[in-house]
Amino acid sequence: MSEIELKFQIPDAFQDMIYQDFCASKVYKQRLLAHYYDTEDFQLAQQSIALRLRLEQSHWIQTLKYKTEQHIERFEFESDLGKKKQPKLNLDVYQDHFDELPTLLTTPDAAQNFQIKFSTDVERVSKILLFNQSEIEVCLDIGHLVFKNEKLRIFELEFELVQGTIHDLIRCIEPWMNKYQLWLDTRSKSQRGDLHLQQQDVLLPQYAEPILLDQEMTTNSAVQIILNNTFKHFLPNATALASGSYNSEHVHQARVAIRRMRSALKSYAHLVHNISPHWAAQLRIIFQSLGHARDTDAIRETLLPQLQQAGCSDLDIPNAENYHNQIMWIFQSVETNQLILELMDYMTSEPNLKNKKEKPFIKYAEKILKKTHQQIAHDIGHFSQLEDEEKHMLRKRFKHLRYNIEFVRSLYRKKAVKHYLTAIKPIQELLGQYNDLLVAEQFFHELPENEEITCAIHWLKQQEKQQLKHVDKQLKAFQKIKPFWA
Repeated sequence: MSEIELKFQIPDAFQDMIYQDFCASKVYKQRLLAHYYDTEDFQLAQQSIALRLRLEQSHWIQTLKYKTEQHIERFEFESDLGKKKQPKLNLDVYQDHFDELPTLLTTPDAAQNFQIKFSTDVERVSKILLFNQSEIEVCLDIGHLVFKNEKLRIFELEFELVQGTIHDLIRCIEPWMNKYQLWLDTRSKSQRGDLHLQQQDVLLPQYAEPILLDQEMTTNSAVQIILNNTFKHFLPNATALASGSYNSEHVHQARVAIRRMRSALKSYAHLVHNISPHWAAQLRIIFQSLGHARDTDAIRETLLPQLQQAGCSDLDIPNAENYHNQIMWIFQSVETNQLILELMDYMTSEPNLKNKKEKPFIKYAEKILKKTHQQIAHDIGHFSQLEDEEKHMLRKRFKHLRYNIEFVRSLYRKKAVKHYLTAIKPIQELLGQYNDLLVAEQFFHELPENEEITCAIHWLKQQEKQQLKHVDKQLKAFQKIKPFWA
């Protein structure tokens, strides 16, 4: 069966309040002791699979969970092992599911591969809420992740859809989120424990995945698949930023995911139903809030070593930690989490079978590609006369073009698409590097002037001139490329 659940973290300042409010009405309390299993080298964790034994009302319940295509849904196999003093895994119950599960779980004597990696000891306070026609279980979990020599605190709120619609689940959550400043956490207890054991308290950054469309899809279905793909790219990185445990790549990938989502909205929002006009504006605000941190990271990690090697040896700059709390607060904010829930509501809804527009989706996609290509061709024709802001706009158009190609590339011949993207890639990289140089120059101009700053600005200006020559060469080559959709 599947489990549809959303989990939220509660800021320290609201934890006493939510506990008192939660217990003010009839609740059910129970202690849940659980052991989490994996191989010595974390083979289950690497496949996003959780295997658990949990003591519930004197019975040991064995549970296996793994991800689905939906952000909030997981497959869940539960088996009641009965009352046991010394519980042991029983993997024989998975023999009928060998097509779905890794052989690690279905081979004879598979249980010998596993060991307890960590445990949880939690007081669960729960209640059932009726919302419209849906039934939702709300659980407040308070306790610890327990390791050999330490504990990590748990204080989180879970909403599980017992029966009904995801739309009702999300609408039910919103008042709680507004009152207690909840922020969505995509990490499971299993994932938190695995990361801690592997000394990786930072989630791995989430990268964009390929999109698969087919010629027969309705416009509504195609647009929803595209937006869903960008949302899957964004959500885990948003959790990392909200948790405060992230690195520069999470910031970068969150920005890339937002750019992809904004490109999709710009291109296709007018074609379908149920897309709010304020999503793009909110995404733009979040994107801009990450800009200073990303710029500082780019200067420190990429340009600073080059500047020091070029002779500005004593040059140093502050790192992006100055923006750390600001980023964390933005991704914990009610506004950002409200946007995430609205996007999730759209992504999990059934596509409207009646198209807002009647042409096949590929016709609209080709119109976007053709228009963007023509705008780029016009700018290339007088590139040397463009102001820096216009060059930056050209860079954004190349990004918009590339994202839209990646959205629909499965509808075209692989070889033709690859040839076109190969021509775009170096231009994007060179224009991006040129933009980084301009940003860095502006950054150093705003610092108190000294010999090292003067050295840096001089070097950056020289690099800008060289970079423009490389860009011009690649643009001339691009003019000869025939669009694959023509």
